[in-house]
Amino acid sequence: MKKLIPVIIALLSTFPSLAQGTLGMTEECYAIYESIRPRIDDDAVRPAIDSLISKGEEIGDVRALTLGYQYLIAYYTHRDDEAMMLQAAREARSVDLKYGSDPQYFMTYRGIVKYYLDRGRVLEALDLASEMQDDPHTFEVPIGQYSFYHTMAIICGERDMTSQARDFYFQAISVAKENDFPSMSLGELYTRAAELYPMDSDSCLVVLKAAEPYLKAPLDTFHVYSTMALCSAIKGDVQSYRHAMDSYNEYFSRFPGRNRGNFDFRTRIASAVMGKRWEEAISLCDSLSSESYAGRVRLAVADMSGDAALARKVAGMLIAYNDSVKNLAEMGQRYKRGKAETQAMEAELELQRMHERQRRSMVLVAIFAIMSLMVLYMTFRNRRLKEQKRLNATLKQASDMKTDFVHN
Repeated sequence: MKKLIPVIIALLSTFPSLAQGTLGMTEECYAIYESIRPRIDDDAVRPAIDSLISKGEEIGDVRALTLGYQYLIAYYTHRDDEAMMLQAAREARSVDLKYGSDPQYFMTYRGIVKYYLDRGRVLEALDLASEMQDDPHTFEVPIGQYSFYHTMAIICGERDMTSQARDFYFQAISVAKENDFPSMSLGELYTRAAELYPMDSDSCLVVLKAAEPYLKAPLDTFHVYSTMALCSAIKGDVQSYRHAMDSYNEYFSRFPGRNRGNFDFRTRIASAVMGKRWEEAISLCDSLSSESYAGRVRLAVADMSGDAALARKVAGMLIAYNDSVKNLAEMGQRYKRGKAETQAMEAELELQRMHERQRRSMVLVAIFAIMSLMVLYMTFRNRRLKEQKRLNATLKQASDMKTDFVHN
């Protein structure tokens, strides 16, 4: 539930003019913003978020307004209030679109996709990605294209569709480079793409080394060098392993208080592999954040070890994971079939309703036609009767005149 909070806060800091000073806000709004940031988990922070939004709207501080909505999304996400989170996201996108805040507009899409993926709800993530693709604004601006490709890469990676995920990451990298996005972390994108190659492949290290010129943020740097150390250890490239570990430790020495998070587990796995401590390396994989990535690491370590018993153990873990993915896919197929069947039934019912409306219309037309004919018939009959009466009267009059003439 809390995973999305640091993600949103980290993303908020990546856009232009957010790196220093008042983050592009007025002093008044920045003071409110600063009161929110340290206590987003606190229930009492909601009035401050509302204040940031209302003040931003009142004085025309677009940055404060859009950031306020991002914190409102984070507030509901932390409380796992999905309905209110989605409502806040819709309001945020509306405001972002109104004021041309494209980065935040698409960040909202990606944040909700991440929310679903963190809960294993891949189908909802795919539905939202489909909505993003159908959004006409997505392909009108480069940041929209970048965000869509990045979002699809994340989803495909979670589904273990490694080839497709790599393609989407490289498309995102291409768009970011072509448009010189100063705030996009190319190092992070390269690393995510590299993780999708076999651990002992040349491609994995080639892509990681391509990321080095783009390293700026501390977390990106830790990510690249910890992953490089792990891939180098599995590949048996001692020189590359030492370069990665030296860079990782040297950079950490410059930021001693920085939380290295999950990345320390990668360097510890790499160290265990270099020391041929296979069981320890595989056990440490349990701490990796992505089960798909952890599975690939375990498989590579077991292959290196040459231990048949260890290989069987890892194979069993991999089969269990694949079964869970298969079950999820089958659930997805059932969901899609159910959705398709429901749509087909609705279409059939609508067709039946249309036929019923047509039948009723035809009956009404027939009744109207019959009534019209009856009216015409009665009119014609009455007219004939009147004419017949007049004719009879005329004939009688003529007969009477003839009789009178004979008598006379």
